[in-house]
Amino acid sequence: MRRRVISHRFRPAPWAVRRHYNYNRHVYFPDYHAFYDARRHGYVYRHGGRWIFTQVLPSFMVGLNWNNVRIQYLQGVPVNAYPQDYYDTYASRYPAVSFHLNVNL
Repeated sequence: MRRRVISHRFRPAPWAVRRHYNYNRHVYFPDYHAFYDARRHGYVYRHGGRWIFTQVLPSFMVGLNWNNVRIQYLQGVPVNAYPQDYYDTYASRYPAVSFHLNVNL
């Protein structure tokens, strides 16, 4: 009997080429409280009090204008570490920017 092998195909991140990213360190997205995990080639974000990992772009990040998205490369964090373990450090160094949009109709 043949076993079916499920392979997870690597999908380049939509922002990687534009930012000259070479997948050698973790990335923090301050405004979305999310990370790109360079070792696992996927995203880590907080949901319902837990850290979630996915190899596809989280739905709340789909359709973003990647020219305007702030990213921060994690310095001094080993690639084999889990980036979410450094959340408190990076969240305080690079706080999320919030804005309010008022439209008069």
